[in-house]
Amino acid sequence: MMLKANLRYRRGDFELDFKIETGPGVIGLFGPSGAGKSTAIHLLAGLLKPSHGSVSLGDIVLDDFDRRLHTPCHRRRVS
Repeated sequence: MMLKANLRYRRGDFELDFKIETGPGVIGLFGPSGAGKSTAIHLLAGLLKPSHGSVSLGDIVLDDFDRRLHTPCHRRRVS
């Protein structure tokens, strides 16, 4: 299943712009401390709501800021 995300998240002075499109398999994120790796995972998992953008898994839309759609983490069925 393809994971697509195009997100923006802002908290205080920190702003994360995150975009990913991937097929099946294992994905790794790497970067320096404070780059937003954990924040990106929290957004994909549904633990945080994006300030703008969307997340979809295949044909299922999990988050869509414009449509005010947010699927909570316990209903996402991803790991």
